[in-house]
Amino acid sequence: MLKGLQKSDAGVFVSTQWIHKNRTFATAPSYVWDALRDRLAIPSPIETALFGSPSASILTFISNTQLETISPEDLDTRRPSAADFFSNNEPVIPALSTLRTLPIPPLDLVEELLKAVGQQWLTGALSLRYSHLSTPAESTTVTGLPPPPVLSMPLYVLSIWRRAYQSRSTYQLWAGAETWLTAHSGTIGPLAQSTRLLLTRIPCSGRITAFEGEPDTSELAPFLSREWLSSDSLNMMLEVIRTELVDMNTHAKHTIWSTYWTQTLQGKFSNAVELAAANNSALPPPSDVLPSWLLEDGQHFTTGDLHSIGLIFNLDGLHWVAAIVDFTSSRILYGDSLGK
Repeated sequence: MLKGLQKSDAGVFVSTQWIHKNRTFATAPSYVWDALRDRLAIPSPIETALFGSPSASILTFISNTQLETISPEDLDTRRPSAADFFSNNEPVIPALSTLRTLPIPPLDLVEELLKAVGQQWLTGALSLRYSHLSTPAESTTVTGLPPPPVLSMPLYVLSIWRRAYQSRSTYQLWAGAETWLTAHSGTIGPLAQSTRLLLTRIPCSGRITAFEGEPDTSELAPFLSREWLSSDSLNMMLEVIRTELVDMNTHAKHTIWSTYWTQTLQGKFSNAVELAAANNSALPPPSDVLPSWLLEDGQHFTTGDLHSIGLIFNLDGLHWVAAIVDFTSSRILYGDSLGK
């Protein structure tokens, strides 16, 4: 069936047909991209040793030391080009101690290397060097320490660098949450103890399948901070209430709107008011202003399919207020903790 076709033409990567062949990675077929992805994959034992188990609890995760990084300012004028990092030498499997102690390049440089690695690989690059640590004379390093040996690392070290920044972002979220919890332990009392117990059970990273979009567990961290009143956090709480309505079999008659709905409603109304004032005209009907998906609930009110809608609005960017539109009693219930 494959007579007359080379293996690469049939969708199987063959290095002798792509490496050193003046090929362009950006336009290469998907199986070439897949081959590079496999080469960049971090071996599981090394990934676990450096970053811990994906199922590790939050407190276990933040107890581990993060890999050291270098800021763009530290490189100053000695910043190497992306090409300086790639070598045609055969790679040497690095010791874990080396990976843990040698600082990682700045994030923007790592992203630049990730964009360049495909073409460098097709050009013949087999390994990666820590070129950001040595000066041109290679007599000292940007850290002030003697330069490391000229090591030719596997290309997957580039994925370790990217993973380190992802891990650091999650670490900063949870470390900040744990610090906040410790600082407020005296105020919230027993609740702090039960929350800390949860931090020993919730994985530091993973999908929360109970929520729409299956957000990462790290999105729970803002609840242990002053950011718990952000739109994203409030929408998670509203989704819990919406789920309870479903469980009570009352969801068909009552619904809860997320902040996206109310912000859209506020924005459309404000724009219509401003336009009417500028033109000295009356407000247009809702059907001329609101999107169809917002008008649908209004239609459900008039047909009796929907009895009430729970809403939450932000006032002046300072605080949130709750409202319930109860169509059956023709009332709008309004609650404001500041009494405005």
